Amino acid sequence: MSYKLSPFTGNLTADPALNYTVNGDPVVNVTVAHNPRRKDETTGEWVDARDPVFYPVTVWGNAALNIAETLRSGDPVVVIDARPSVDTYTKDGQTRTRIVHTAKSILPDLQLKAWPSREKTELP
Repeated sequence: MSYKLSPFTGNLTADPALNYTVNGDPVVNVTVAHNPRRKDETTGEWVDARDPVFYPVTVWGNAALNIAETLRSGDPVVVIDARPSVDTYTKDGQTRTRIVHTAKSILPDLQLKAWPSREKTELP
């Protein structure tokens, strides 16, 4: 099965949880609340299109370290190249399905929040 890898936006529901595999590889897990919006044709104002959707997202490697260091609960973010995977498991005799998105990166959404600037460094 192939999936279209498209970015999506939302807000972090909690601080990123950084963990390490037994091999020492960093991995961060977050949940992103995506709230689709639409423009109301009668009032011209933006309104919620439906209830928010909560996406569990996993990121590996250096991106995981940077996400854990930089992002916090409530931050607006853009999730890049999220590939959904299905985890099926049995708990209390029932089969459950949970879709987890494995993403290339999670970036701050600069359209919604200004981030602190850093000192400019000159490139070699």
